[in-house]
Amino acid sequence: MKVVVSDEYVESYQGSEQWTSYHAIVYDAEGDSVPREFAFRLLLGDRIVARGVFAEDIYDPSSKEAKIAFQVPYNLPEGTYPVRLEWDSCLVPK
Repeated sequence: MKVVVSDEYVESYQGSEQWTSYHAIVYDAEGDSVPREFAFRLLLGDRIVARGVFAEDIYDPSSKEAKIAFQVPYNLPEGTYPVRLEWDSCLVPK
């Protein structure tokens, strides 16, 4: 399945609780929503920070918006890291 990911951004809030969430519009090549059982993993740099499927608490098929909450690992050195959404067909065997 060919999947398109657009309008990505990350929100981070600090206060009494610290949380971070990744947001994106995700759809298939025909512009339709991806199936609920579509498995994903979210990477921060080279670390997997979330994995799952596009269940209703993560993905809205009508707007095609994905919202994935994750925690930044405490032992991650300070810096800027790319965040990317992947699924099995993204990976190319070495």
